[in-house]
Amino acid sequence: MAINVTDTQGITVKVDGNLVGCLQTIGSLEETRSVKEYTCMSSNESAKSLGSISRGAMDIGLLLDESDTLGQKGLRDAFNSNTPVVMAIETSDSLGVNGTIYTFTGKVSKVSRSFPTDEGLMIDFTVEVASETVITPAA
Repeated sequence: MAINVTDTQGITVKVDGNLVGCLQTIGSLEETRSVKEYTCMSSNESAKSLGSISRGAMDIGLLLDESDTLGQKGLRDAFNSNTPVVMAIETSDSLGVNGTIYTFTGKVSKVSRSFPTDEGLMIDFTVEVASETVITPAA
């Protein structure tokens, strides 16, 4: 049986419907539940209960492009105005129409520009995932 692998080459990111240019790195979409463990003093028994879902932050690294007036500027504007954005991440597993799309609302909590020696200028964003992630299968 063959193992299906989706390459990361070709992944795109959109902010409020606008393509974000030259993606270099992208973090994880993470969801966790808090766990409370209860133990009995009179025995070795224990029980666990699960709490609410907590969503993590996603780091996005891009080649800095000040002429990207929609994608990168949209993330900078969201940070400056403290407004949420709709993020869409599309993988390269298209069956002809679109790849798998992961859509969520996010809030930009960090913007960082780096100026490394002998490398391209970078801009990094941290986006706090603020909603459930909706997954649209490849078509």
